Amino acid sequence: MLFVEIKKPPDGGVTDNLNKCFMEYPFNEGDTYYTLEGLSLKEIMLLNSNGENPYIFRVVESCWDDISEEMHDENPNEPYFKTREEAEARNITFDELTSHYD
Repeated sequence: MLFVEIKKPPDGGVTDNLNKCFMEYPFNEGDTYYTLEGLSLKEIMLLNSNGENPYIFRVVESCWDDISEEMHDENPNEPYFKTREEAEARNITFDELTSHYD
């Protein structure tokens, strides 16, 4: 049996690249996916003061690429959605959010 020890260089080099080779991502390059991006408090309060009941999150459509992988590596717990409808179903309105504090 042969054992190989790979030492991590100071800049992350070899092992970081090996980790990326074996990392599983939720999508393949070129796949369309959706995330929920929070609106700013200022946007929410402005919409609410205009008598609207805004959603707290904006549905963002993206295409999976190298940048998506980097963002996933930084925050692997980010929820991703395969369809816009699935993302919209997870969104909540300002009134739904504040009703939990009444």
